[in-house]
Amino acid sequence: MRINTVRLKFDLHGIRSRKFLFATSVLLIIVLVFSCIFFAVNNASYVMTKTSEVNLREEVNNAVGPTVITLDSDVELTEPFIIPAGKNITLTSNDREKGFYRLIGASNKSTIVVDGVLRLDGVIVTHEKGVYGHGVVVNFNSTFILYNGMICNNTMPDGNMIPNEEWGGGVVNWGVFIMRGGEISSNTAYTGGGVLNYGTFEMIGGKISGNTVGTGGDVYDHDMVNLSGGCSGGGVFNFYGDVSISGGEISNNVAGFYGGGVFSVYGRFSLSGDGVISGNIADIGGGVSNRWGNVSMSGGVISGNVAENKGGGVHNYYMFSSFSLSGGKISNNTAPLGGGVCSDDEFTMKGGEISNNTANTGGGVYVGNGSFNQFGGKIYGNIASQVGDDIFHQK
Repeated sequence: MRINTVRLKFDLHGIRSRKFLFATSVLLIIVLVFSCIFFAVNNASYVMTKTSEVNLREEVNNAVGPTVITLDSDVELTEPFIIPAGKNITLTSNDREKGFYRLIGASNKSTIVVDGVLRLDGVIVTHEKGVYGHGVVVNFNSTFILYNGMICNNTMPDGNMIPNEEWGGGVVNWGVFIMRGGEISSNTAYTGGGVLNYGTFEMIGGKISGNTVGTGGDVYDHDMVNLSGGCSGGGVFNFYGDVSISGGEISNNVAGFYGGGVFSVYGRFSLSGDGVISGNIADIGGGVSNRWGNVSMSGGVISGNVAENKGGGVHNYYMFSSFSLSGGKISNNTAPLGGGVCSDDEFTMKGGEISNNTANTGGGVYVGNGSFNQFGGKIYGNIASQVGDDIFHQK
């Protein structure tokens, strides 16, 4: 009996020991996992609040790894605020429910210059009234992501025909610019009012609205403006770059010449998903104007745009210009020639809808010197006061 009793006590002790060891191991694993998560989060972004320009620059230059800088007041700059190569910075405001704080650019200088990675999430990038300067300049091999906030009231001299130096009001992009939200509005330039793109620009959300280019009227030499591409791209001017719009809206922008919403030259432009281009005004191509590049539309809406000459919704230039429509809707646009689409080169329609547009000639589609091939989609309900309600093909 003693032997059996001893064995029984030994077995109970062993069971208790194993349970204790198991519980301890689980607890240690949980602590280790949460410690790793805590370590990763806290080392991924170190949050600071800085109010002066000097401190702001110091924190950026001293940043190691992804860093969040939280503004607690407006900051008026004396020089461009540079995000150096190798730095990964997020700028935000500390009490966003009360509004966003401003980074105010210096006279005749860009507010922000990006050589590394910058995320803007709840800050206003601007200039004071009457002061010239770009909003944000994104250099080669750099990335700028706009989540929330505004780039507004940045102005470049109207009438300057020198590319690269003084073109572009809100954002000048040579690298990668991703717009997920926020607003680019009320910027002014000779050309490229909202965004001047030489690199890759992807718009997923947000708004590009109320930007203006080249509306000085008779002060411009028409031939020089046409040659330089000036006075064009009220919302977006894409030059040799890639632009894709899958969400958000480009609306109520004004261009004195080409592309109230978008002007694309030697580049690629695509509209898909829920992207909207509406209410824009230009002499040629109220919504979109394409010159010597490729434009494709597989979704989205081009609506309510106005051209004073031709191409209310879309204008497709002659020679090496192509427009492909496979989805989406082009509707309620207005122009003397081609209320919906005016094309002088290759236009292929595989799907989508061109409806309820208005023109003197070619209410839906005006085909000049180019070709039009329709394999699908619908063209209906368009009105021409003179000839060609839905389609007019000049031969």
